[in-house]
Amino acid sequence: METKFVISTGGTGGHIFPALAVAEALADRGREVIILLGGPKFEAELPYRAVRIRSGHLHGISLKTARGLLNLLGGILEALSFLRKEKKEREVKLIATGSYATLPVLIAANLLSVKYYLLEQNLLPGTVTSLFAGRARAVFGSFEGTQKYLRGAKYIRTGNPIRKRVRAHVDRITARRELGLPENKPLVLVIGGSLGARNLAKKALWATEFLAEVFFLIQTGMRNFEELKAIKGERGKNFRLMPHI
Repeated sequence: METKFVISTGGTGGHIFPALAVAEALADRGREVIILLGGPKFEAELPYRAVRIRSGHLHGISLKTARGLLNLLGGILEALSFLRKEKKEREVKLIATGSYATLPVLIAANLLSVKYYLLEQNLLPGTVTSLFAGRARAVFGSFEGTQKYLRGAKYIRTGNPIRKRVRAHVDRITARRELGLPENKPLVLVIGGSLGARNLAKKALWATEFLAEVFFLIQTGMRNFEELKAIKGERGKNFRLMPHI
């Protein structure tokens, strides 16, 4: 009986997109993949079966509040129920990306003796990775220097997983045409993270007034798109707004 892979992720694109790259590689090998998604609502469409799990934030003081602790407890109970059910059908292996959104799932995995692996995208491991690295079957990371912060853990430097679509070579002219961008103007890409950055996008719109010779492609994030579009429209002579690229 083949192993079922559960990938726990959430938070921002920096955690979610590597998780999707791993899911893609497993699916290409004919493995069943389920995404457990915690944290804020992710705005891009997921191509795999996805189950939402509540999570308590590990930054600020949220875990010191009743609401934060209740969210965490609720997430643990949801993860326990999910993993226990999946284990009845076949062996489950868990891959977690290390964001705070994976905390309830990792706690549940430890309680149920589910084997798990961690992905760490940063040089300095996050709080969740540091807490669970010692019990993980392995921690896969991007930097050689990360290992010294995870003493006692099995650390393997693999690089950051990248989806096939991102790795595929597309020439400059084709890419600009597909995005509806001018072929010859200098291009400034304004990202601000996968969720967008409202103030950064506003400043970029302001800059379009003074840099007419430059074209701006501005990712706003879904939550900011309508507000920013109301300022100058979705597209101008030297800019285009997109909720998500």
